[in-house]
Amino acid sequence: MILLANAILTYVPAYFGNMMPPIAGALKLPLGYAIAPTKLGKNKTYRGIYSGVIGGVLGSWLLWSLQWGWYGTQSLSTAIIAGGLMGFGALVGDAVKSGFKRWKNIPSGKPFVPFDQLDFILGGSLFAIIVMPIAWEIFLTALIITPLLHLLVNILAYHLKLKSVWW
Repeated sequence: MILLANAILTYVPAYFGNMMPPIAGALKLPLGYAIAPTKLGKNKTYRGIYSGVIGGVLGSWLLWSLQWGWYGTQSLSTAIIAGGLMGFGALVGDAVKSGFKRWKNIPSGKPFVPFDQLDFILGGSLFAIIVMPIAWEIFLTALIITPLLHLLVNILAYHLKLKSVWW
């Protein structure tokens, strides 16, 4: 149970970063221009990148404030940098997956299991390890539990009319 809690706490900034682009879009925040529509699709925007970083920072700041998980044991600046990197990495992972979907001629918005559920964990980890250690047990646990958490959050967002599809 402790491993599960540590995995969730470690990846809160990636979860927040991954959730922020649709929220930022619904709020009509600026810079909603597609980065590379033919290569990544029209939904990968500058707004998505900066909102993902903000989400990662907010997630790490929240954990730091509560003194929870790894973030709670760090200085505020280290926690914020790690969260920002994880949020940015989450969106880079999502963009790379979208590029791969375009390359494989999978239409935008169509499911791409399991990559839709894991892209942001992989990207977030890749960037966050620059400043934070991520034990293989925590990473593996996150890879196992994230698809279920991702599905539950997407279903909730769909019912709240924040997403047009439940996946």
